[in-house]
Amino acid sequence: MSLDNFHFLSPRQQDDVLNSPALKAPEGITSNIENPPNHNDLGHALLIVYMILVIASALMRGSARLLTPELIKLQDYIALAALAFFGTYMWLNFWFMDVCGFFVHQWDITLRQFFDVLRIVFLASNMYDCTMLSLRVAILLEWVTIFSPPGSQRRWLYLTCMSVMGFNILYFICSTTAHNFECIPYERIWNRTIPGACADFRPEYVVTSSINLVTDLVIFLVPQRTIWGLQMSLKKKLGLAFVFFVGMLGCACAAIRFVQSTIYSGTDDTAYSITGITLTNTAEMTCGFLVFCVPSSVKLLWRKGVTTRIMGSLRPWISGSRTKQTDHSEGSRASKPTTNSSNRFHRLKEDDFNIGMTNISPQVDGGIPTDTPAAKYGSGILMTSEFTAVENYHNGSESSILPSNTNRFKKDLESNVR
Repeated sequence: MSLDNFHFLSPRQQDDVLNSPALKAPEGITSNIENPPNHNDLGHALLIVYMILVIASALMRGSARLLTPELIKLQDYIALAALAFFGTYMWLNFWFMDVCGFFVHQWDITLRQFFDVLRIVFLASNMYDCTMLSLRVAILLEWVTIFSPPGSQRRWLYLTCMSVMGFNILYFICSTTAHNFECIPYERIWNRTIPGACADFRPEYVVTSSINLVTDLVIFLVPQRTIWGLQMSLKKKLGLAFVFFVGMLGCACAAIRFVQSTIYSGTDDTAYSITGITLTNTAEMTCGFLVFCVPSSVKLLWRKGVTTRIMGSLRPWISGSRTKQTDHSEGSRASKPTTNSSNRFHRLKEDDFNIGMTNISPQVDGGIPTDTPAAKYGSGILMTSEFTAVENYHNGSESSILPSNTNRFKKDLESNVR
């Protein structure tokens, strides 16, 4: 639809044009402007999952840094800026669903709605560029800090990270600047009724997707060589590599985005095809936050005991139903040992202590191992031992032995058992 003469139309005619379908429907398909089908439910679900993952990883990283503020580096502040850009991008996605809807064809929305879509896509593209640039710089600085500290022999890793970082900074600055001058005047970027000229910027999506894919592969592969060269067990290497495996998911998202960008650059149904790019963009950014936040934070929180305390607090919720089912039986068994907590004495045999070269697997009832003396006899004096100390004195040349001085000792061994 040509809008070159839009400003010559009367207000009523302009209103009719703005309320008409944004794109002519294909042969045999009727436009449904009133109630177009969409997949907003899928969009809401995916966006919420992405937000939960990003917020959880950011809180994990933030908690680790609050526990050890001396470890706060430049990349932490850069990642914080990336988080702000990501939050803005997510807000734009929800605005998009409110205005148009996910996977809604352009012939099912009005031209007025389509102009709002163009505005949202323009703002979201800027937020995506800022988020990805910040994340990549933060991740590469983190790689240098972890794998190539000062005095390290891994000069190649430092040079690789810095080269990739510099290239991304230059490219995204140029790309974002060019994107903001896509149309003259500026407002024509999203309002095509304004007279002016615009460049077709859709092929840039393909170029950006290609660069993102290559960069994500480099970010994923750079630490792998160092990981497999570390002096540690294979199990630890696999565990560490698995943590970084989420970077491979980011590469997969970048590959899918490349395919979606190719489709987007060759279709007129912009409103529909941009949704696929939006979802893959969000998934790619989520993987970036996981790669940056999780690896260093998990180890530090585990060392500080935070992870153990969290798992301990969650264990009652996880096994709550099972605990309720066994409470009665455990209570009856746990009450048995208390019946023997009297003043009586019991002579214990060595067998009562289960001492021997066997595998002992005590079972616990009510917090007290059932195969220990404490479980059998309760608290109190468990055993008494007697021993005699004899002191013999010899008088030089005399052969007689002086009467022995014998002392008897009696020692009570008490065991306080909870």
